[in-house]
Amino acid sequence: MAAYATLIDLYAFGLPASAMGSVSVATQQRVLDARNDYADDKFRARYKLPLLAPYPDSLKLNVCMLAAWDLLMIRGYNPSAAADVNIATRGEMALKWFDDVERQRAHPAVVELSSPTPGYAAPYVYSRPLQGWYPGSGQS
Repeated sequence: MAAYATLIDLYAFGLPASAMGSVSVATQQRVLDARNDYADDKFRARYKLPLLAPYPDSLKLNVCMLAAWDLLMIRGYNPSAAADVNIATRGEMALKWFDDVERQRAHPAVVELSSPTPGYAAPYVYSRPLQGWYPGSGQS
């Protein structure tokens, strides 16, 4: 798993540390790690992992928006608080962004690890000549 976003990124892009309430730093890190894993799950469909650092801010931002959403649910979600609704909306936007990346509708500036072999299971085509027919045999 790559650590696309750190706790410092979470506090800058997701929720300020003061908004975490009684959620421990250990829990914050576990949620962030889970959302970094989620990013790998989505990116694996399109890119050869691991991606090379530095990671684009768009990736960090979307990982942090999802982690903030999860942490909000742990801390306690208040649907009448505009800030809580905003964080939930941003979480939904991040889910859509990851789906768009997976489906090649969004194109973050990531750098793949170069490899001489494909990073995904490429289709194979097998063929053999029909029985009794070989090129140059005069049969058609």
